[in-house]
Amino acid sequence: MITAKYNKERNYDALLSKLINKVKILTRDKDDDFLVIAIGETGTGKSMLMLHAFEEYAEDYAIIDRVGFTREEFSVSMKKVLQSPKGFRFVGNDEANISKRDALIKYNKDLLDLYYSIRGLNIFHWWNNPSLDMIDKPFIKDRLKGCFLITTKSIDKPRIYYYFDQNGLLRILDKYKNLDFKTIRKVRKKYAVYKGWFRDYKGPLRQPYLNKKNPRMHEKVDEFFAKYGAKYNLDNGKVLTAGKLKDLTYYSTTHIQRLVGQGVLVGGVDYEVGSMPRRFFEHSILKIYDHQKELGRIRINDPVVLDKIKQLRKEEKKGGVSHA
Repeated sequence: MITAKYNKERNYDALLSKLINKVKILTRDKDDDFLVIAIGETGTGKSMLMLHAFEEYAEDYAIIDRVGFTREEFSVSMKKVLQSPKGFRFVGNDEANISKRDALIKYNKDLLDLYYSIRGLNIFHWWNNPSLDMIDKPFIKDRLKGCFLITTKSIDKPRIYYYFDQNGLLRILDKYKNLDFKTIRKVRKKYAVYKGWFRDYKGPLRQPYLNKKNPRMHEKVDEFFAKYGAKYNLDNGKVLTAGKLKDLTYYSTTHIQRLVGQGVLVGGVDYEVGSMPRRFFEHSILKIYDHQKELGRIRINDPVVLDKIKQLRKEEKKGGVSHA
């Protein structure tokens, strides 16, 4: 294994530049493509290493829409990259997240099928993924050209990586019968082609990359909330079903209807008159909370719902509660 020399004047080692130049020749002059995967724990800088390679390889054609964070974005990147000439076509799949557990998912099957069919498009493909274990041996043998294993998370020092070519990966697979992250890390000094280094990427792609990535993090939270926190979704309108009101107040739907009969919840004030099934206004949560408090047995204790009650209380004091 070769160890790349450190050069304080560079942002990454010279051996990476040589590798990128090799990829340039293959994709421009040899009618071939090149697929690599960067693996490493969260925070090791897989994306930063990718941006270094992207900028050197694609030069003036390095624009951030060639990097996808979602399946949809990645498909757009694959389409748009063909607008660049051969020798400058780079596509990054920044959150590949493919695993054997999902091997039968239609998207993963379609993705692998795609890669068996597009060699002639002369693209430099870069995937970021936590592990290599999801790749089947036939795919490694036919399509994967290399792997970057990043092993450090230093903030004030260059980060270390090991580059494996296809032959090294197949040798590991033949001997150890797997490509687990722990296995590759353990045998890295024996099977890697070289040991390299890189600094944090601070070039022109950094801010566009962050501008694209940061909203994605919020989208992830929203997607998770929509899937698991639906009962707290109180901001999509002013009306709630009895079932949703039950989840929020910890009263059964029968008891909620009893509150209607008792006049605790008033038509036109707390629910829509004539609506069947009955549609309750958000303000009814506040009325039920006050009713529970009056009886000395408050059931509502969820922080999200309590925050909503505080908000409704403020609106009520301001005279801003609407029941229409």
